[in-house]
Amino acid sequence: MTDTPPRLIDLSMPIEEHWRFRPTFQPKYTPRPQFTFHTTQIGISSHGFSHVDAPLHNDPEGISVDEIELEHFYGPASLVDVSDLGDNKPIGCEVLEPRSGHVRAGDILLIRSDQESRHPTTTKDYWTTSPWISLSGAQYLATLDLKAVAFDFPQDRSIRVEYDPDHVPAEDPDEDEACHVTLLPRGVLQFEYLQNFSAIIQPRFLFMGFPLRLKGVDGSPVRAVALEGEGLDDC
Repeated sequence: MTDTPPRLIDLSMPIEEHWRFRPTFQPKYTPRPQFTFHTTQIGISSHGFSHVDAPLHNDPEGISVDEIELEHFYGPASLVDVSDLGDNKPIGCEVLEPRSGHVRAGDILLIRSDQESRHPTTTKDYWTTSPWISLSGAQYLATLDLKAVAFDFPQDRSIRVEYDPDHVPAEDPDEDEACHVTLLPRGVLQFEYLQNFSAIIQPRFLFMGFPLRLKGVDGSPVRAVALEGEGLDDC
């Protein structure tokens, strides 16, 4: 038995001033005889910064984030590294399948692109130069019997539409929404806009990304974390 504590790796974007998400922070000061309370009213989208999608996000009959069992936000995880691809590359079955031999049924799969190391998340280039999951890639992921998939890049090509004046939509609209039309309808959750996957060392680890308990809402910000340590490298 080791006394070495497990290593926690923060995989979340900081919630800060951002041209795309436009969060609001409204301070309030309430004086008391002993001190002054400082509280902040925060305004943020359910799909801003690091977050998880609920099926309700693109299915009016889907369940909301508060209706998802907590076990879906936590569990054994593995990582597929596609960071060698660089900018503006489709990630299809031909890329994912040869790199996914270690992935197990029921995993939360992290797909690592290192996009934020090439283009900071607060820049437009992060969104307009990102690699993306193609329809064949999403269909392959759907065969792996995953609990969830987490991305450190904007995983669907359509995400860039509003910010890239040179964007040309695919002939098949499903190509531009591959993960949203393929994974969520099958109950595979999506953790979007994560970062720092390069800090993960072990081939297997625990992942957790718990949402706020927002009743009837289609998604939620999360604090996503990987947990590494002895005994967790083959979980």
